[in-house]
Amino acid sequence: MQYLLAQRFTSYHGLCQRQAPAADQQSDMILQTEKNILVHLFITAKTPLPSRMIIYGSHGKIVIPDYWKASSATLYDNTGHATSLQVTQNSEFVFEIQHFNQLWSQHQLTIPVMTPTITCHTVAIIEDLYRQWTTSI
Repeated sequence: MQYLLAQRFTSYHGLCQRQAPAADQQSDMILQTEKNILVHLFITAKTPLPSRMIIYGSHGKIVIPDYWKASSATLYDNTGHATSLQVTQNSEFVFEIQHFNQLWSQHQLTIPVMTPTITCHTVAIIEDLYRQWTTSI
């Protein structure tokens, strides 16, 4: 999201349901960008919810079902009018692995999308949230 919005997260809060040392069962986070855009993440392994991404904006929303493998989305304007969007792309995880292998074979250690700066900032946020969750259990 930081890459798509071209903004860093400047504030964040969250809750996590887990039983140490097991992995998270659920987490719920709110992140705020430097231009006050809110990003809400709810991740669960407990409840069988559909995998989807919803992006809300001032003129409507975009719903992307099964966004890890998405080839379609629906754009809803503020009146509720829906427009179907179709995209032909390779979005399975296997293509990410192939992309990594291609970069590796070309001796590229970084990519323009997920720069070291964005990566380090994201990891620092995750570490801080886990630190908070660990001390609150």
